[in-house]
Amino acid sequence: EGSRILREARVQNLVSQAGNSRLAETLTVLRAGVSASAEIWGDTNDPIADIDGYMKTIADANGLMPNRVVFSLGAWSIFKNALLVKNRITAGNPKTKSAVLMLDDVGSLFLNPNTVCQVSTAIVDTKLRSTSVKSNALASEVWVYYASEGANMFDNSAFKTFRVSANPFGGVRVVPKDFGEKHIVEWTEAAYVNNAAAAARLTVTTS
Repeated sequence: EGSRILREARVQNLVSQAGNSRLAETLTVLRAGVSASAEIWGDTNDPIADIDGYMKTIADANGLMPNRVVFSLGAWSIFKNALLVKNRITAGNPKTKSAVLMLDDVGSLFLNPNTVCQVSTAIVDTKLRSTSVKSNALASEVWVYYASEGANMFDNSAFKTFRVSANPFGGVRVVPKDFGEKHIVEWTEAAYVNNAAAAARLTVTTS
């Protein structure tokens, strides 16, 4: 019983590490394909107008209106507390006319009022098998991009993930060794920047 529990714990840890590595690999690919633009969102800056500007640039270049905005946790904190964003909430859009900024309603404030907004709380551990150093995977980034609702091999979405099957996790193989056994995680998917002109990556600060 003890050996079974130990094996399950090792497999669970292995799968977790594989997921962490997969996330880091995907972000490396996306960042290499989409250059970052620095934005300051202080008391005199309007984050909504800034994002609208990136949306218009993308739409003018592609004929496709961006429909996704993904905030890192830090960027979301800066956005929701920005003075000009708060002013829009209390004096503008009736859907967000409350003291609390609701994520589900934020998309209606942008150039594309049907924008889907998300906040990423995913973390990466930059030092596996040693002292843990964890941080938000998106750091201080905001991603603005177009994603097709009916994705296929030919659509113009900014990013795509190609898989051998619907579930990229193929399972865990156990390989006998002379002294014990080896566990191998099978992962079959690859992320690509399909259309860099349909995406913008912002790095935001307050000053």
